[in-house]
Amino acid sequence: MNQKKGRSRFPKIAAGILPDYPSFTFTTKITFTITFLFPLATAFFSCTKQDSPTPEEFTINIESKSAAVNSGSLDIFVYNLDNLRRLDSHSRQELGWNFPQTLDIGSRSGRKKIVALTNWPEEELKEWSKINSLDNISKITSYLATENPASPRMTGNATVSAGAASGAVISMQALAAKIKIATVCCDFSGKAYDGLPMQNARVYLTNVCVSTSIFPDDIPGTAFVNIGGYSQGDMEAFGAPDMLERNIYGDIGKTPRTVDIALYSYPAQLQEEGAGRPQTKLVLEGDIGGRRYYYPVRLGDYTGGVIRRDMTYQIDLRITKLGGDDPETPLSPDTFEATVKVLPWDETAGQTINY
Repeated sequence: MNQKKGRSRFPKIAAGILPDYPSFTFTTKITFTITFLFPLATAFFSCTKQDSPTPEEFTINIESKSAAVNSGSLDIFVYNLDNLRRLDSHSRQELGWNFPQTLDIGSRSGRKKIVALTNWPEEELKEWSKINSLDNISKITSYLATENPASPRMTGNATVSAGAASGAVISMQALAAKIKIATVCCDFSGKAYDGLPMQNARVYLTNVCVSTSIFPDDIPGTAFVNIGGYSQGDMEAFGAPDMLERNIYGDIGKTPRTVDIALYSYPAQLQEEGAGRPQTKLVLEGDIGGRRYYYPVRLGDYTGGVIRRDMTYQIDLRITKLGGDDPETPLSPDTFEATVKVLPWDETAGQTINY
């Protein structure tokens, strides 16, 4: 007796974590083999005897140089590329070293836009009206105050055709930019106050962009906090306030200190104050000789007037004179020297800008 065979409309996704580099780096590759079935079955299971269609397979590589792509969550949305651009299927998976080898996701044949999100709160994706079309999901807004710096939100997308001869690569990118203080020193050589250290220091961001769209290609910068200086009220809204401020413990003297402090901002177009978008600043403040001084570093002067997603702006700061009385007043060029390296998120080489 011939066995009746059912036919499922759910293609299989085989997944495995394939580290490309030693385990102490964050670069990872997640490979998905997606099988689309032709023709589309009309029901989950058929009650009549019929042969299953021959599947067409192609591979999608999800890659990232940002941290935590191998932990947290991964959401995959598949949209039809027709006039309506409606959601075809959605799959959510919690990642980790025990990542399953197979996943199920439903999809029909044809051209598709695949949207991948990592580390996104599930409750923010449950509202059907926000995800039911490609146009709607592109309007989703992310807020820096709800981010976790240990598992940054990342997005990526690719256009594919079922049965294509070759697969696609989805390059995941962090929505945020990393503003990193690598080293700092107070070199007052030749000054009357030579030898005085900076004490009780901290660094923080002012006029920092805290909202962005899921596809921030236009570098929007729609909302800012700490406008004009540090705001305790603004900071209380952050689940992880150390994304915007950190203390530097111990004295800062003539010898450069390695601090490796990372702060975060969403993409922004930076202009002069009063032009509609405030200049994002990194502010170092501390006590020198018993008085509080401020050193605002205008990031736009070093970044071409923009802060871009998935980038690291690594700063080495050398203080050479006493600073100002507030975090917004510009200082004379000889007050400090900043060397800024513009790097991919977690890489260690890139363009160096001295200003």
